[in-house]
Amino acid sequence: HDPPIPLTIAGSGIPQELVAVVNASIYREHIRLESSPRSLTPLYDAARLTIIPHQYGCGTQYKLSEAMAIGLPAVVGPLASDGIGITGGVNEQTMWEGDFDRPLCVGTTTAQLATCAVRLHSDKQLWTQLRK
Repeated sequence: HDPPIPLTIAGSGIPQELVAVVNASIYREHIRLESSPRSLTPLYDAARLTIIPHQYGCGTQYKLSEAMAIGLPAVVGPLASDGIGITGGVNEQTMWEGDFDRPLCVGTTTAQLATCAVRLHSDKQLWTQLRK
């Protein structure tokens, strides 16, 4: 994406493998790592959207609930949305159709999650609709 989209990765104990990947990336100046933040609130306040890609537990439901409570659109894997009983939302196909019933975009593959994130970040009209 041009210009590059800033990315903050926050989590409990960011693995050294991820740190190495970020440090080797040509986009490293646009990526911020926040290991074990005390609160996600300041990160949510500074964000345009949140990405919760997890395919397993680790509090995904809480992260999604927090984001939705403040109107922050979310890009999620199916585990996060299923975990709190949310159906609907947009996905890689429906995001182009203008039918937005939930403030989230669900992707099941890395490519779908990336497409959702770039579109939500870049499309002000879609972002505004999902914040309602």
